[in-house]
Amino acid sequence: MLCDNITMEQIAMPPDPRLPVTVLSDIDRAQRQPQWAKALGDLADPTCKTKAYGLASFVYRARRPFHPARIQSVLSGDLRGVIRAKSQFWLTTRPDWAAAFSLAGAISTIWPLGEWWASVPPERWPAQSEAMQHIERYWAEPRGDRRQELVFIGAGMDPSAIIAALDAALIGGDDFTPWDWQGPSDPFPEWHRTAA
Repeated sequence: MLCDNITMEQIAMPPDPRLPVTVLSDIDRAQRQPQWAKALGDLADPTCKTKAYGLASFVYRARRPFHPARIQSVLSGDLRGVIRAKSQFWLTTRPDWAAAFSLAGAISTIWPLGEWWASVPPERWPAQSEAMQHIERYWAEPRGDRRQELVFIGAGMDPSAIIAALDAALIGGDDFTPWDWQGPSDPFPEWHRTAA
């Protein structure tokens, strides 16, 4: 049972007015907030207003794919000081898939977002100029729009250590192509496309 489904009646005791009130996070609502998009954008100062609350933030970016077992170890490991993280990333074993990572406190999830535009035939690309500008903004050969973008927010974080761990999870050099991958399969569950 999730904590946000428990009511005071189920606990069978009146709330103690001396205890602090805890507001539970709504991950779906948080993902729709524009601050994440702003932090992922090319802002001169991606730290937003977190410093006013004693928090810090940084954005990790890379173009090379992640080794699946290594990135799972990093994302499920000790991210000391990280309170919230959100990202999109790609794995060498699943070059067509954009994956998402969300961390809020001790709860983390990884799920498939859909396909990168680089894996979609151009005749299926959107015709709207805004959508095309978005694709072009993130396009870089030879990987197209595939990229790692992870936002971390926390208190007492060691960005250098987190960046080093993420860098160590990358695979191959600039000439590496994921279709040449000969390593073991990845530890993530199988993802399936749904029929349109």
